Amino acid sequence: MAATDIVTIAEATQYLQAAGNANSPLLDEWITAASAAVDDLCGPVVRRTVTAEEVRTFGEGRVKLAWSHIVSASSVVEYDSDGVAQTLSAETYASKPAEAYRFWPGAKTQWVERRQSGGASSFPIDGTLLITYVAGRFATTATVSQRFKKATLMLIAHLWAVEHGTANT
Repeated sequence: MAATDIVTIAEATQYLQAAGNANSPLLDEWITAASAAVDDLCGPVVRRTVTAEEVRTFGEGRVKLAWSHIVSASSVVEYDSDGVAQTLSAETYASKPAEAYRFWPGAKTQWVERRQSGGASSFPIDGTLLITYVAGRFATTATVSQRFKKATLMLIAHLWAVEHGTANT
């Protein structure tokens, strides 16, 4: 079982048996595949660290992150157009580093803003950011809401039916 799986093997087995199905040696793989599909549709469900997401910069002061439900940003490294790296420190109310970033969490959109000695700044023109952050709606598989579990279990049941020739493919 992968750390980002939305349901456990026990939950999937119970769901398949309730639907009159038997176990499969592929169940573990189906759980991971179905969990990934739900993640693709809804954003990360189970919390995980996303390392080194690459974001292109065009001289703007902040960039929008691709994933939703981001809890925190832990590392930002910017590269200018020549490939020179600059590791940015996290800005807080108490600390205003010379080269910094500030993470802006939001309900639907999360941003990373470039800061310099406590003021607004701009990312390099034609540069790249490598961002590491933690994202996910729920801390663990056990705390995932039933609606996400149900969607994942329905996908697993479909995979089972396709494998055993009892579903439309």
